[in-house]
Amino acid sequence: MIGMTYNQIRMEICKECDRFNPMLKICKECGCFMPGKVLMKSVRCPINKWIEISSIKEKRNCCK
Repeated sequence: MIGMTYNQIRMEICKECDRFNPMLKICKECGCFMPGKVLMKSVRCPINKWIEISSIKEKRNCCK
C-alpha cells in the first residue's frame, strides 16, 4: 500500500469486505456508493474498517 492515497487504501479495504457489493460498488451496511464516499475526509466506515482522514492526521501530530 506504499504510494497509495488514503482514498485508494480505503477503497481497497472496502473491496475486501464482505459487506461490499462489487457490482454496484455500494456498501451493504450503509448503502453508500463507495467510490464517492472514500473521497470524503470527514466520514468513516460504519463497521470501523477505516476512520476519518482528519483523525489520522491529528494522531500523527499529537506527539510532536
